[in-house]
Amino acid sequence: DAWHLLGVVAHQQGRNQTAVESIGQALAISPHQATYHNNLGAAFQALGQLEEAEQQFLQAARLKPDYADARFNLGSVHEQMGKQDKAVSEFREAIRLTPGYVAAMNGLARSLATMLDPTPEEASEALVVAKEAAELTGNKNVAILDTLAAAFATRGDFQRALTTIETAIKLAEGSDGKTIAQLRDHLDHYQRGERLTTSH
Repeated sequence: DAWHLLGVVAHQQGRNQTAVESIGQALAISPHQATYHNNLGAAFQALGQLEEAEQQFLQAARLKPDYADARFNLGSVHEQMGKQDKAVSEFREAIRLTPGYVAAMNGLARSLATMLDPTPEEASEALVVAKEAAELTGNKNVAILDTLAAAFATRGDFQRALTTIETAIKLAEGSDGKTIAQLRDHLDHYQRGERLTTSH
């Protein structure tokens, strides 16, 4: 559909209000297209309209229960909303639907590792999943190494957390300053023997 395509292009260009309007037009014509709802959710999420994004991702998942990307996006928006338990559930479902879904593995490990009070089982799962995601990306993905460091810290292994976050910082050299600043903030936590939680 032309309206949907216009909306997707607008979203890719960062013109998310235009994306919302265009994909909304497409849905007025074809209301049962799961992909349209998913992409509308992504535009709402980029605008910071998280409840609207959540509703669109939920609708996409209802229309297409095996839609792993919609499940991942639900996990992502729930994580942003502070709904850690729901985020964990959706990331797990995305991985069940698409084994080896690295972004969902990273989301799951990060959500588990940064819970306010994870169980020993949750801390262990975070580390196992983060290690697997790091291996699948050749230990070269900054975001996944950041998650792996958080998982080590949650298990109380601050030495490995420090080594891992230092590797992430080296890999991130030349990227945007915000990423470097965030990684250095995490490094400071581990140097003080503090794990990350959802408030950081």
